[in-house]
Amino acid sequence: MPLIRFPGGWRLAEKTVRYRRDGEEHEQVMGDEGEQWWHDFAEKWPDTKIIEFTQLHYSPEQLARLEEVQGVGGEHAEAVRAYVLDGVVPEGGLDALLAKPEPPETTEQKLARLEQQNLILMDALADLYEEILSLKGGDG
Repeated sequence: MPLIRFPGGWRLAEKTVRYRRDGEEHEQVMGDEGEQWWHDFAEKWPDTKIIEFTQLHYSPEQLARLEEVQGVGGEHAEAVRAYVLDGVVPEGGLDALLAKPEPPETTEQKLARLEQQNLILMDALADLYEEILSLKGGDG
């Protein structure tokens, strides 16, 4: 996949390498390892032969879409790839990918919420008790 995730966001690979190993031809996107790493790899494995390195080119539209997804997390890699390379807008739009989940409730927030709910329930119980007493008093 020519899209590479790194701590600061996303970037597009600059090159691919085509090589032959065990009689089969392979093409792979290059990351940060560079051409020399591949030459060293081929020297260590006699059954590996580098065929070529290819410079990748991207359209201005792809580069613009890449900038739009810099805040999207790695869990959305396939949607990011489809959007950047092919222009396929993910379901819910980019906002759905960029939306950050609500932070978890702190203990203090949870206690305050539960206390408020408890007061509402106690008030409802008091109203119910008064209603029962009035009904019981009306029968007697």
